Amino acid sequence: SKPVRLFAYLAEFYCPAGGVVLDCFAGSGTTAVAAVATGRHFVAVEREADYCRIAEARIAAALAREAERLPLECRP
Repeated sequence: SKPVRLFAYLAEFYCPAGGVVLDCFAGSGTTAVAAVATGRHFVAVEREADYCRIAEARIAAALAREAERLPLECRP
């Protein structure tokens, strides 16, 4: 697994806020988790079903953490 903090730094450095981060080899979803944490959108591509399940769970957890940070009137 890649370090989320490194990929968060890279997302902030190379992608504008609200931009889209593309990860063609998503694996366990580290890049997508970093994108969520830094306010970016993401496109994650992974062909292995086992990794897709892992990434889906990690991304869902990251989205839930971010939703908790939103003011009540902004929550989906």
